[in-house]
Amino acid sequence: TLDLLSVICGGDEQNSVLQFEDDLARYAGRRFALAFPMARSGLNALIGAMGWRDREIIMPAYTCAVVANVIIASGNRPVFVDIDTDTFNMQVDRLEAALSPDTVAIIATHMYGFPMNLKELSVAVENRGDVMIIQDCALALGATSAGVPVHAHGAVALFSFSLGKQISTVEGGALVFDDQKLYRSVKRMRDNSFVAPPLRRYLLQYALLVAAHFGLTPPLYPFVMALKHHTRLLNIITDYYREDEIITASNFYEHLPPFLARLGIR
Repeated sequence: TLDLLSVICGGDEQNSVLQFEDDLARYAGRRFALAFPMARSGLNALIGAMGWRDREIIMPAYTCAVVANVIIASGNRPVFVDIDTDTFNMQVDRLEAALSPDTVAIIATHMYGFPMNLKELSVAVENRGDVMIIQDCALALGATSAGVPVHAHGAVALFSFSLGKQISTVEGGALVFDDQKLYRSVKRMRDNSFVAPPLRRYLLQYALLVAAHFGLTPPLYPFVMALKHHTRLLNIITDYYREDEIITASNFYEHLPPFLARLGIR
């Protein structure tokens, strides 16, 4: 509890996010990192920085719905490739058929931490140097392919730090890069488009952090699960999308609050 209070109340408000980004870039073995309120915000900023519009982005047919939502909301088209039922990842041998002149990127998702075969992926796109490889490591922090971390491959890697991830800041996400020009372009897009979180966002995230801190401990967790299965009280947290509607999030264009960055540093 004392450590939780130090996360909420302590630290340098101005530099916490910068330190979190530096620590994350160092961990990932990349030159740069940018923090976002959620991973999908980072993907959207990347798409905007690249100027993609009415183009195709290839992704696995089985993944988080919000990834496809972001692609559609940005004015682009998701192209789905079927998955291998042993790994839940994209079937690389079906990738070539999905490529078209409109393809600008491939999202290589490492579902549940199972790494894609990145060597096979590289071979499949070796003649398409104009196609960006985006490593979706939202569920694969620390996963390796042929002994190399999956986030070390491709132009950019994407992380999520929401509840249920290997490392959680309650809400949050990040992109990591090596290319300075790409980093600066995405950073400019973020800094020019995003706003400071309002007070109500801080209060909501404070409450969510405290609730998660205590609600996921052994004495209370069975009670929390009973609320989930027998009431609708927790639906606001768990039911975050609809099949017939493109939903981003109310804090989609807000900066990551510094106290959540401090939680990430811890």
